[in-house]
Amino acid sequence: MTSSENNGFGLDQDWGFPENFDHVAFFIGDYESSRISIKEFIDSMSFIVDKYVLQHPKDKEKVEKYLSKLYLRYKNTYNL
Repeated sequence: MTSSENNGFGLDQDWGFPENFDHVAFFIGDYESSRISIKEFIDSMSFIVDKYVLQHPKDKEKVEKYLSKLYLRYKNTYNL
């Protein structure tokens, strides 16, 4: 997924072999800049969603729906 031009992160669907997915990789251009665990990524996204909803309460249901989908996608595989 690209968050802005030449910056992004990779989840399992972005990998050539999704069964080997065990971390979220961040990229600047074509280079991996850093990585964090799936749990750390979901915890970070949860924090961001909480802060976003404070500023945009009308989007709460929509944004929390996507966070829930993210959590459900990985909870069993990565013991979240």
